[in-house]
Parts: sequence; structure tokens; C-alpha cells
Amino acid sequence: MGRHQQGHIYEASGSFYVRYRATQIVDGKAMREQCSQWLCEKDGKRYKNVKDKNVKLLRDKFMLTVNESGARISPREITVVDFYQNTYLPFITANLRVSTVHGYAKIWKQHLKPHFDRMTLREYRTHIGSQLLTRLAGKPNQLGRQSLNNIRSLASAIFTHAVNTGVIESNPWHDAKVLGKIKQPAGTAHYTLTHTIQMIAALTGYPQEQAIIALACFLGMRPGEIQGLQWEDITPDGWIHIRRAVVRRVIGETKTRLRAPASMLCSCGLPLSMCQRLPLIDPVRVMLDAWRDVFDDSLKVTSWIFQNRMGKPADIADINRRIIKPVLQAQGLEFRGLYPGRRGAATILTELTGDAIAAQQLLRHTDLAVTTKNYIQMLPASLMKGAKLLEAAIADARTAQSHSATSQG
Repeated sequence: MGRHQQGHIYEASGSFYVRYRATQIVDGKAMREQCSQWLCEKDGKRYKNVKDKNVKLLRDKFMLTVNESGARISPREITVVDFYQNTYLPFITANLRVSTVHGYAKIWKQHLKPHFDRMTLREYRTHIGSQLLTRLAGKPNQLGRQSLNNIRSLASAIFTHAVNTGVIESNPWHDAKVLGKIKQPAGTAHYTLTHTIQMIAALTGYPQEQAIIALACFLGMRPGEIQGLQWEDITPDGWIHIRRAVVRRVIGETKTRLRAPASMLCSCGLPLSMCQRLPLIDPVRVMLDAWRDVFDDSLKVTSWIFQNRMGKPADIADINRRIIKPVLQAQGLEFRGLYPGRRGAATILTELTGDAIAAQQLLRHTDLAVTTKNYIQMLPASLMKGAKLLEAAIADARTAQSHSATSQG
């Protein structure tokens, strides 16, 4: 019979737990480790604090089973933090894009790791996740819907992976939600055509930076795709072929791959699913030609359009920070990175064509709903045009009705 344990009650994330020791199997060996077990949720009435007799009764009931088990060996209780670091992180590093893993790492460090603390996968409950989301949605945090969705998505993915690897039986985050109102999201930034032209004019004397702004704001290219461009990607038939992306110094595939049969080839000869292309409109071509003309011959050790002194892809974020933003701010122009240029390009193209399909093709989204929901801003001009068309339609209908009434009379 093992040593009798009373169990230590502690409070975490609005619930009460009991901490005890048990013999666990670790790497095939029996080891004495610290464990914990969820007892109940703190309700301020029946279960008030760690000294409450009702909480102690729950502790005693559970510890009775622990003490009666004696020297029996129990399966190891894995903490959420250990599972993420030892199992889930290696999995996503091997299977997801570098930018996705980096985004997950920021969410984990800022919100989830402090929350999970020493809790195990088995003891975690749905209401604990709902409490976290509700707290983050309220003051002083007041995270928006998208941020909360990202946190919930990562937490749920961790537990889903634990289910699929046989560590636990169900995902407690499946039904976790915010219990209350969520702050309305602020409008996403986008550059107007006028603002883009002003930025390019303000960057006179900086041909590399002008070309970067043009690619982002006129063609809607992502920063990683701009970093991944090579001179050979610009073909004489008037297209820019997007074949790769550079994210956090890692050269890889583009974010979106087209769904196309392997037999379908791009005009450059690559399978269409591996190469996306955009029309090289004259304003962009002119700025790329200007950059090529002043391109330092000593840098031409590789074919990257934007490269550093080592002949590797330049860090576009560093160029934004060191050159573009200070130059524009000195002339009173706002600069909020390159992604507002991508949104602005989609908005402008939609306004000019009257539909979102051209914008979808420019941004290379497989789903039109993604384009319309996240990238096209509200278009007052389109609304006014539609209102005028409705006004004319109503007038025509009234005229036709009037003529019909007159003829019947």
C-alpha cells in the first residue's frame, strides 16, 4: 500500500483542482510524478474557495480512489504545454507554412501558454475555454471576432491532434464560445488609387521602393511573393509569373495553389497549379524597368529582383521600416505596410469592372467569398451607381403602370 495522501487544493482559471503524486509510466519506466485533477467550477455559492467544505469533500472523494489504488501504476497525465511543445509544434512545423507556424507561435505565447499553465489534457473542460474567450472579449482586452476565432482555432487544433493521436477521447474546445457580446471589428486598412499614386511620387529617387509599392498596390501581390520574384519570372509575353514566396527567409510555395489538372501548363511551361500569373500592366513595367536600369551590377550575383548584398532575397519588411515608411511620413503620407495595397487593388478593380470576379482573379483566391468578405472595402460609388439604376427602374415601372392605366381607361 502506498503512502496516504491528503491532496492539495488549488484554484486556476475559475475552477478548483487537487494536486497529488502518482506513479506514472514515462518512456517505459515507472516514475513518481506530480499530477492534478479537476474538481469543480468556482461558483461563488456552493463552491467558494479552496477552504470551502464542499470543495474539500470533492477532494476527499477523489483522493480516496487515489489512496485505494496503492502502488498501482497509472497512465501519465500530459500537460497541454508539454503536448504542444513536444508533439503539436513539431507536427505543424513539418506540415504547415512558415508564416502559419509563426502566427500560431505568437498566439500561443501571448494567450494560450499562460492560460493552460500546468493543466493536463485530460482535466481540461469546455467551460474553462469559454471563460478564457469571454475574458478576452471583455474589457480591458476587448479582442475582436477574428482574434478570438484565431485563438479558439489554435486551441481546438491542439486538442483535436491529441484526440487523433490517442491521448484523449474528445475535444473540450468543440463547444467553447464567448458568453457575451463581441466588439465589432474595425474596418481593415486599404489604399485608394490617389493615395497609391501619391506614395509612388513621394518615393521619387527610390526606384526599388517604387517598384515594391507598385507590385503590391497595382497587382495585389503579397509581400512574400514580391520577395520571391526573379527577373526570369517576367516574360516577354507581358506576364509576371508567381512561382514562389519567401517568408521569414524560407523559400517555399505560394500561399494559394490553383486547382488544375497536372496536364494543364502555364505559358512558361510549368504546371498551372505551381505557377500563377498576373498581367504586367504598363505602370508596373515602367517602374521595374527603372529599377533594372539602376540595379547595381555588383548585386547581380543571382536573379532575385530584390536582393541583399549576399545575393539572397531582400527583407521587404526591413525595406518598409528603414526606407519607405520614414520617407512617406516625412511628406505627411500614411504607410501601414503592403497588405492595404492588396486590399486597395481588389477594391479599385471591383469598382472599375462592376463585379468581384476580376478582383478574385487578381488576388488568386479559390473562393470568391474570401475576396468579397475580407479584401473588398465598401464602395460608395458602386452604391450610388446601384441606387441610380434602382431609381431609374422605379421610374420606368411607374411610367409603364401609368400608360397601362390610361389605355384601360
